[in-house]
Amino acid sequence: LSAGRAQHTALRRAYKSVGLAETFDVPMERLESIVVEPGDAASKAGELVLPTVMNMVWGEWPPQLVTKTISTYLELGALGIFGKVIGDFFLCPLGLCKVIIFQREAAMRWAKGTDYAKNVVLKNPEVQEYIKTYPIPNDTAIPQPPDAHFLQNIVDITLFAGYLGTTHLVEKCVQYQTDNPSHQAFFEEDPETFIVEVMRIDSAVTSVTPLLAEDSPMILEGYNITLGKETPFQAVIATANLDLTHFEEPELVDPTRKNLGDTLSWNGPARYVEAQDFEKAPRYCPGYCASIKA
Repeated sequence: LSAGRAQHTALRRAYKSVGLAETFDVPMERLESIVVEPGDAASKAGELVLPTVMNMVWGEWPPQLVTKTISTYLELGALGIFGKVIGDFFLCPLGLCKVIIFQREAAMRWAKGTDYAKNVVLKNPEVQEYIKTYPIPNDTAIPQPPDAHFLQNIVDITLFAGYLGTTHLVEKCVQYQTDNPSHQAFFEEDPETFIVEVMRIDSAVTSVTPLLAEDSPMILEGYNITLGKETPFQAVIATANLDLTHFEEPELVDPTRKNLGDTLSWNGPARYVEAQDFEKAPRYCPGYCASIKA
């Protein structure tokens, strides 16, 4: 779903109406007793992030059997972002499609039993209106009725953006402080600005795939061509975040930079992402605040 289409906006509004990733806080009572040695912090990140994120999205701490089943999604899940073409060419011949689908189904079996799923998401009028208005695509990997398909979308967000993205964030937050002890002072002074700045330099999300708003003439490999309206193209967040014409000394970690709010790592300028501005950051990450809190 690309920004600019009515369905994209309707889905985002449905997510907002159920308080996706902003209803539940960090389950500190579960985490306070966990001790991690400094040298193990990065390697333990995914193990701690997975149940934390699931709790922050669904309001319940998942059983260990569920998290153990899902855990290897950390290595495989990112491959699924490329869709059916890569799936048919690479993942499925190696048997990895079945593994990823099994993990998604395991997460779904648990999530659909939560009170949040049953009594908040599926009973929400805006969600039901979305389900009635926009039919399920014919090529889904997991055939489901409409209500279940909507929940599966949230499950996939929890796994892909929540589990993968937040694990990357935690790993980099630790790594940058370990590699340069002076960075720890930045973190201790203001954890949020430090995390945003680290994600500017080393973003968990490196690109998005928008659609061209109109027919666009371009020169590719010396040829003049016109790409048609709604042709998908790569917008590279990782490059934009290091733009020498916009950020002063962009390679340096400086959480005090005045235009830190222009960081694009959560699918839009951070200041508009935090405000959940549908016009200035239509692709904004609903889990911006949740990821930083986690």
